[in-house]
Amino acid sequence: SCSIETMIQLGNAYKNFGQYKKATELFRNAVKKIMKLKGNGLEKKSFISEAVFPLSQIYQKFGLYNEAVKLLEKLLKMYLKHQGREFIFEIDKTKMNLAESYDKIGKKDEALKTSSMIMDILENKVKFEKKKSNKIKAYFSKEGAIDYIMEKRRKTIEELLSDIEKRKTLI
Repeated sequence: SCSIETMIQLGNAYKNFGQYKKATELFRNAVKKIMKLKGNGLEKKSFISEAVFPLSQIYQKFGLYNEAVKLLEKLLKMYLKHQGREFIFEIDKTKMNLAESYDKIGKKDEALKTSSMIMDILENKVKFEKKKSNKIKAYFSKEGAIDYIMEKRRKTIEELLSDIEKRKTLI
């Protein structure tokens, strides 16, 4: 039988080629296999993430939003319980898909609450990027100014040298 990694890779391949039934079967079987793994380490959590998230996307694609919500809520709970920073990007993606699914099944408050959390995260990222880009702009404008001054100085020195050369010929 296939390894968990192979099942997930095949599931993604089938999903990408629009063969959703086969992909769903592979992801579900991968989840069953993952749940049999001992412990609750990072590897197991990563496998869960890699199998469950694409499965929830297939559910969304076919309008099975209640099923998608169940999966995404479990996934989000797992991510938030995890102490490391390994799932930062996945948390954002999961919250976005969860907000969309909540909206589709009429849970507007949950959709709003989940999407406002995303907006806070995105606003903080934007503020951080802006701060960073302003520093970069300031740095480059200083560099640009220095380059300009150095270029002017070089031209002036070259002009002086050529004047000296001309004078020599005149003498």
